[in-house]
Amino acid sequence: MGRAFEFRKARKMKRWSAMAKTFTRIGKDIVMAVKEGGPSPEINSKLRAVIQNAKASNMPKENIERAIKKASDKSTENYKEIIFEGSERARVVARDTMEEVRDAMGITY
Repeated sequence: MGRAFEFRKARKMKRWSAMAKTFTRIGKDIVMAVKEGGPSPEINSKLRAVIQNAKASNMPKENIERAIKKASDKSTENYKEIIFEGSERARVVARDTMEEVRDAMGITY
C-alpha cells in the first residue's frame, strides 16, 4: 500500500481502540445498573443515566440492548464497586470488579 494508507489505518486503529475501551466501561456500568434496579429504564434512574452516557459516547443501540439483555440473565456474574484508599499518598481508587482479591493485588501505591 502506501504511506497515506498506513497513516489512515493508524488513525482508525487509535480511534477504534479508544471506542472499545469506552464501550467496555459503559457495558460494565449497564450491567451494574441492571443488577441494582432492573432492566427497565423508566423505573431504573441509574440505568437511564448510563444509557444517556452511552448515547453521548456514540455507543450503538444494539450494543446497549445486548448489554441490558446479558445483565438480565440470572447466570451473569455480578460486578461490585470496590473503593481502595491509600494511606501514604491521598489516593482513592474505585474499581468495578468480579474478583476482589485479584484487583487488590494489582493495585500498587
